[in-house]
Amino acid sequence: YGRVLQTVETAYDGFYIISKIPFGEYRLRVSAVQIDKLNLEPVEDELIDVNSDDPFQSGFDFILYRK
Repeated sequence: YGRVLQTVETAYDGFYIISKIPFGEYRLRVSAVQIDKLNLEPVEDELIDVNSDDPFQSGFDFILYRK
């Protein structure tokens, strides 16, 4: 718990893909460094559960606002 499994950057349109992770529960978050660097309001993490019944997850959006 608490370790970074994978880091991704969004494409020009904000789309991102995280692939090849084992089944389990994960927390998606926007880097605090990026939040500070871009002078954005903090956002809450997204919790996901990747499992054999639903191995493909989609629709996890982060809405970012400037301070």
